[in-house]
Amino acid sequence: MKIKVLVVLILLVVAISPANAEEKVIKIGLLDGVEEVKLEAESGFELLNADDKEKLLSQSRYEISREDDYLSKDGNNNFKKEQILFRTAESDDLIEVNGQKYRGDIEILNSAAGLIVINHVKMSDYLASVVGSEVISSWPTEVLKAQAIVARTYALRNLNKYQSRGYNLSNTVKCQVYRGVSAETERTIKAVAETKGQVITYDDQLISAVYHSTAGGKTANSSTVWNGGSPYLKSVVSNDELSPHYSWQEEYTKDELEDILRANGLEISKLKGISLKGVGPSGRAKEVIIHAKNDEYIVNNSQIRDWLELKSTNFSIIGENILEFNQFDDSFDFDFNFSWLDQEYNLTPKQRYLFKGYGWGHGVGMSQWGAYQMTVKEGANYREILKHYYTDVEIGENKEDSGGIADEG
Repeated sequence: MKIKVLVVLILLVVAISPANAEEKVIKIGLLDGVEEVKLEAESGFELLNADDKEKLLSQSRYEISREDDYLSKDGNNNFKKEQILFRTAESDDLIEVNGQKYRGDIEILNSAAGLIVINHVKMSDYLASVVGSEVISSWPTEVLKAQAIVARTYALRNLNKYQSRGYNLSNTVKCQVYRGVSAETERTIKAVAETKGQVITYDDQLISAVYHSTAGGKTANSSTVWNGGSPYLKSVVSNDELSPHYSWQEEYTKDELEDILRANGLEISKLKGISLKGVGPSGRAKEVIIHAKNDEYIVNNSQIRDWLELKSTNFSIIGENILEFNQFDDSFDFDFNFSWLDQEYNLTPKQRYLFKGYGWGHGVGMSQWGAYQMTVKEGANYREILKHYYTDVEIGENKEDSGGIADEG
């Protein structure tokens, strides 16, 4: 495969600004497996060979696509490379990737599955964006600080998560949401700076600093949601009624559920009912039992949540039968008229399942809306928030060079 570089505008080559020696970088996967990407920088780029930092021709805008095994300019062979690094000609300039602005450098890898686009970014810049992407930046400062420490801890613990793909973390909810400069504010930058280097540990090890939007009254034991448990990820009370996601409900007909279950590999003949198994102290079940005419299927509750696109695994199920007028559209509102009893109508039973739930997310670790409510209702500071949601942990400076990224700016 080759990467084709279509040059839109050529600028003069400008000297490369040296990287800030006081702060090392992490690699964030922005795109993985795409066919093309557009890059732009006002000051122009220094296009580098990512292996030996050889300086190549500088442009201000690139459209990069895959084409065999070399890079090309205007359809001509320039050099054979599998990866290139884009650095702005001026150190404080931003790089646009498909219209989204980022700090740092952009690396392009050519893989069998498509282009991999990676942002080389300073940890402090990354965290300022994550905080603004994960919570509302106008929230109380103590919440932003708590989120900054949780995000830093999560990042340092998971640096090798996507090592096989050439980067440390993704920019999605599979890791932490990262939206580049658009999510930064003065308040998120300040929250990161004022908690510089602080992480959460248990027995002198970085914890698995998971978090979610809303617990719905109580967080979950990690063992209820995932295989295995952590001593610091216990179920605790979470007062987060202020969240718009505190309670919710979804309704499915029997036919709709059967279609969804079959589409996900359960060969059921006829759905007879659904029940919960292994309900933990937070009200979340570990598994869901699908009762079918031909068999019973036990499915992880998180999997059911994904299949049905539910907000959380904290739900109960109500099954009921209703009578449906086949002559009328379901959305039609009318008053019952007793004269209709003299006429013949086709009434058929229609079974439906109502999922009544609480919270949004997996429910383990810190509830972001719970942290907000602890601050505005109880006046809690960031340490009290973190100590509440993570049991028996310590909060302090990161003393280890985890992946070479401990000394942040």
